[in-house]
Amino acid sequence: MARESILVFSGVLTAVDTVLYTVPASKCLILKSLILCNQGSSNTTFYFSIASTHAVYAHPLAAGETLVIPVTDQVIDSGSVIRGTSTAGTVTMRLSGDLLDGAASSNGFTLIHSQLSPVAGSLILGAGGKKILKSLILCNHITANRSVTISIQQAAGGTIDIIKNFTVGVGKTILVPTTDLLIVQNEVLKGSTTGSSSDISYHMTFKAVT
Repeated sequence: MARESILVFSGVLTAVDTVLYTVPASKCLILKSLILCNQGSSNTTFYFSIASTHAVYAHPLAAGETLVIPVTDQVIDSGSVIRGTSTAGTVTMRLSGDLLDGAASSNGFTLIHSQLSPVAGSLILGAGGKKILKSLILCNHITANRSVTISIQQAAGGTIDIIKNFTVGVGKTILVPTTDLLIVQNEVLKGSTTGSSSDISYHMTFKAVT
C-alpha cells in the first residue's frame, strides 16, 4: 500500500479550540514528529486531542520555550480529527506524519482512544492473533494526581504488571516507550487508574504480527 510523508499542520495554535487535521476517507495517519514553540513573551498552556480524546491537556510552555513530543507510531484512523489550542494564541506547531492507503484495520492496526476505569478492565484481547504495542499515551486531564496500573493476564495463567501505580501528575502527558511489547494469543492487556473513569485518557496503537 502507498505511503506518503506529509506535513499534517504548520502554523499558530489560536486561543480557540480548532480542527488542525482530519484524516481523509480510506486513509490512516501515522504521527512522526510534533514540535511546539511559544513565540510569545508570556507563559501559556496548550491542548492537543486525537479522535476526541485528550492527548495533551493544559501543558505549560514558558515564553520562548520549545517542546518536542515523541509521538512516533501513534496511528489515527480515517475520519478522525486532530484538534489543538493555546491559551495565549502564541504557540507554533509543526506536525508531520505518514499517510497510508486504507483504513487502520486494513493496514493491520488496532487503535484505542478511551479513558481508564478505576476497575481493571480489558484494553486489548489477544484473540485473533499476536499483536505488538507500538504506542501508548497517557494523559491526566484533571486537577489531581492519578496512579495508573497496566498488566498482562497471561494465557498460561497469572498476571504480570507492566506499569504499577505509576503517578501521572496534574495535566501531565506520559508517552510510554513500549518498544514493541508483544501480546500473544489469548493474553489480555488490562489497565486501571485511581479516581473516576474520566480522569486518565489513553491512546494505544497495536500492530498485528505473525
